[in-house]
Amino acid sequence: MAQIFTGMIMVKKIIAVLLGTLFIYFGFCLVIKAGVGLDAWDALLLTASAVLGMKVGTLAILFSIFLIAGQLIMEGRNFRPVQFLQLLNVFFGGNILNYFVYSLFSDLRFKSYPFRIVIATFSYLLIALGVIIIMESRLIRNPLEGFCQVVTDKCGGRMGHLRQMCDWVFIAIVLILSFSFKTEITIREGTIICMVIFGPALDFLRNPVRKGMNKLEMNI
Repeated sequence: MAQIFTGMIMVKKIIAVLLGTLFIYFGFCLVIKAGVGLDAWDALLLTASAVLGMKVGTLAILFSIFLIAGQLIMEGRNFRPVQFLQLLNVFFGGNILNYFVYSLFSDLRFKSYPFRIVIATFSYLLIALGVIIIMESRLIRNPLEGFCQVVTDKCGGRMGHLRQMCDWVFIAIVLILSFSFKTEITIREGTIICMVIFGPALDFLRNPVRKGMNKLEMNI
């Protein structure tokens, strides 16, 4: 009976991770289609993909591998083997993103500027929700936010605040690449919206999502 109970909890955790991943990459797709500028991380991915001539989902996979390696280096022996499952989730998410952007929603366009702003804002909140669902499943981390969590666990501070600071670094890199290689500038008003709401949204959503996970008996 105990094994069945534990197995059911694991199934719930896996479903939560997959759901969170779909939220993240669907949100990423929507914010690309909104066309009012991307959050700093996604802007970095899209700009670098233009510079390197790669699909954005493929580049997301490669960058995520580096972040997972960073978690492993920082945690050393404390890095749980289950966290290697991040790699499978990254490959799943990257390919889902490619499918969303280049196939399923390839012709999706939003004409109204105010509506595009609304879509972008909704997308960032959806991405934040997806990130927190994955983290609070306590099965695996999301690579970027998981890396930030490892850093704050080691050095102190709030994960959401560090994630917000990372955005400034990403923006600087995007601007350097955009002006150096004459690519489309993906830093716009949507980027500012994201910087204002994304980090705080992570901190705000953590407790409600955690309580929901506990009610669903996913707290082990």
